[in-house]
Amino acid sequence: MTSSSCSPFIPAGSYQESLSANTVIQVTLTATCKNASGGSASSTLSFNSGALSGIEDISNSNGSLVLVSGSGSPINTENPYVPAGSYQNSSSNIQVKLTATCLSEKGDGVTSSITYTEADAKKFSGIENNNGDLESTTSSSISLPTVSESDDGDDDDDDGDADADGDAAADGADDGAAEGGGDAAAEAGGEAAGDAAADTAAAAGGADAAADAAAAAFCA
Repeated sequence: MTSSSCSPFIPAGSYQESLSANTVIQVTLTATCKNASGGSASSTLSFNSGALSGIEDISNSNGSLVLVSGSGSPINTENPYVPAGSYQNSSSNIQVKLTATCLSEKGDGVTSSITYTEADAKKFSGIENNNGDLESTTSSSISLPTVSESDDGDDDDDDGDADADGDAAADGADDGAAEGGGDAAAEAGGEAAGDAAADTAAAAGGADAAADAAAAAFCA
C-alpha cells in the first residue's frame, strides 16, 4: 500500500506518516530540458511542501524548470514518486532528491535524503522511513513453477485405461452416498470462506483509511 502524497509535486510514500513535527519535505528536481533554439540544458528546481499552495504545474520554460501558479490540474501524474508536470514532455534525465526529517524508533528527528532517477522510480512500490532513514521499496516478482508433461508410452496408456474403467465402477457406487454430504460440506465451507473474505476486506479498508488520515493530517 502506498499512502497519498500532500501534492502531486511531492513524492508519495508511507514516510509521510512518521515525520518530525512541523517538518517540511524538500525536493530538488533536476532534468535536461529542451529550449526554443532546439538545444538542451540541465536545469535544477528546489521547492518544499510548504510552498506549493496555488501551484498547478512544473513546466519547462525555454530550458529552465519553473513552478507555475494557477488552479488547474497537473498533468503527468502517473508515477507518484516523480513530481508531476508538463516539463516531463520536453525533458530527459530526470532526477529527484527527496529530503525530510524522519522519526527514529526512539522518537528522535533524523534528517535523511534519497536520490533516484525517473527510471529508478518506475520500479518503486513505495518510499518508507526505516528508523530515520528514507528508503525505497520495490515490488517483488513471483515466478510460477513450470510443469512439464511427458509421454511414458502406449503400454502405460493402456494400463491407465484399464485402471480407469475399474475405478469408474467403484466411484459410481460412492458418488451417490458422498454427494449429499459433499454438498452440505461445500455450502458450509463457502459460507465460512465468504465471512473470512469479508473480514479481510474490512481490515484492509481500515488500514487504508488510517494511512489516508495520517497523510491528510500532515498536509493540513
